[in-house]
Amino acid sequence: MHLESGCSSARSATDYDDLASQRVMVKAGMTLHRNPLPTPSHFQVLAVRGHPLWPTG
Repeated sequence: MHLESGCSSARSATDYDDLASQRVMVKAGMTLHRNPLPTPSHFQVLAVRGHPLWPTG
């Protein structure tokens, strides 16, 4: 997870099959966004909290 001191937004990435990490992200108040494409492989699930360009809910 990337979080800067004094910053109100956070982002994190994980794999489709890493359900434990996805649960932690949701519990941290993050919204999950899934990449429907097979590439890039490191960008399968993106979790975001508090970013004005990424809607939550």
